[in-house]
Amino acid sequence: MENKWIDLRTLDFFKLRFYEKLGNMFKWKSDDIEIPHNIETYCRVYGSIGYDLKKKKWCVGWCNGQRDDLGNPLVYCAHSLATNVESWNAKVGDDVILLYNNSLHASDAPIIEWYTDLIKETDISMKFQIINSRLVPILAVTDDRIKKEVENMFDSIRAGRPFVVTTDLLQEIKAIDILDNAAIDKMQYLSSFNENINKRLYNEFGIDIDIKDKRAQVNSQELQAFQDVNTLNYLSYYEERLDFCKRMEDAGIQIECIPCPVFAEEPNEMEIDNPDAARELMMNLDENDPEPEEDGKDGEEDVSENN
Repeated sequence: MENKWIDLRTLDFFKLRFYEKLGNMFKWKSDDIEIPHNIETYCRVYGSIGYDLKKKKWCVGWCNGQRDDLGNPLVYCAHSLATNVESWNAKVGDDVILLYNNSLHASDAPIIEWYTDLIKETDISMKFQIINSRLVPILAVTDDRIKKEVENMFDSIRAGRPFVVTTDLLQEIKAIDILDNAAIDKMQYLSSFNENINKRLYNEFGIDIDIKDKRAQVNSQELQAFQDVNTLNYLSYYEERLDFCKRMEDAGIQIECIPCPVFAEEPNEMEIDNPDAARELMMNLDENDPEPEEDGKDGEEDVSENN
């Protein structure tokens, strides 16, 4: 991630709401230190958040490039979370203990930026489609006198009163059709696209959303492979948080990361039913797609069991 200070208050509301949802994937508690209420958001924006053992304060920042023989960072360019930002260099492991966002030690900001912008653009298209589908008469007139007569006519229509016009007046009025009310039929495609983008966004973070294209032919093995991929994503986050808790405990500070109860099992007890299928699905999602079978059942999903 680019090395620059980011004020969370400058993030737009749509992105903040998504960061809020991600923040609920894990809950933090400690009897020894205070924990920032938005610790998850800081971690996901920067790719890491640290606790300085000497200053006894939380910090965000980036590694300055110095690494050991195993590639582990040696120095952390730290910034305090306070409004009056304090900056300092901290030795990783001795001065500061880092909570990494994932196994890549990378920020989620670029992914969230890409998907949320795409979702917003789709919402704008849907809003324009709604406006475009309105049955609104647009009339062209030759002068202000005719315009006034037309406005009086519409006032009478709204009031439910009869309005008498001359044939000359009708000849001076031309209807313009610049809207397309039939285009509203295409809204279903925008809506489906919006749902699919939301699903892809949540799947990136290990959250399975059961939204499937009803026109697609999906078998049980593919469904299980998708679930396994989501589990792999979630484990990447959870394992880094468990590692941080252990290193904090080694430093004499008790802190606990609790996974969201929406997951049926504890993440450290999750098993990948078919890792080969998950790996193959990740590598070949766009290859060898089977042709959909014509079963005459429009709009129905065919989920077949593979024995």
